[in-house]
Amino acid sequence: MKKIVILGAGCGGTMMANKLRRDLDPDDWSITIIDKDNVHYYQPGFLFVPFDINTPKEIRKSKREFLPTGVNFVISELVNVDWDKQEVTTATKGKFKYDILLMSTGCDIRPEEIEGLPDAWNKSAFGFYRYDDCQEMRKALKKFDGGKLVVNIAEMPIKCPVAPLEFAFLALSLLCPAPLPSRWQPVF
Repeated sequence: MKKIVILGAGCGGTMMANKLRRDLDPDDWSITIIDKDNVHYYQPGFLFVPFDINTPKEIRKSKREFLPTGVNFVISELVNVDWDKQEVTTATKGKFKYDILLMSTGCDIRPEEIEGLPDAWNKSAFGFYRYDDCQEMRKALKKFDGGKLVVNIAEMPIKCPVAPLEFAFLALSLLCPAPLPSRWQPVF
């Protein structure tokens, strides 16, 4: 039997596991997907939490419920990939041999890599690309009583290129619900 190992049970890894399980004979192929936890975050919903369009609870689900029968789901941190031996090592579940390895570990933001940003993070500078951050931004928007709101893209590539523009429009709608005076024009 040939073995497929997928690293990452986010959207990409889960879609691949579903497609491969549907298309490949289970007598010929085993499919294992490995992820550090069982919590799926619907990341597009992060943008909507600060505006009370989605609640934090609505954007969290079990990853297991999105995986088809016949896919082995392993919950453990990845420790090593041995390319020569064609095996991955996990922190708590041992080693897994593979014939085909799919890497779908996603990306994450790192505000700590931008000089000065860690001191301001979730105090006067906020993000919405992580679960905890979008909730902190929600709290900050509730307290916002005027001044300047700056939407900044600190570094490329970013997880969703259109999200900052969407955020700007949602913020404009929240902070200026009445028709804007003709002399006032938002700057994008």
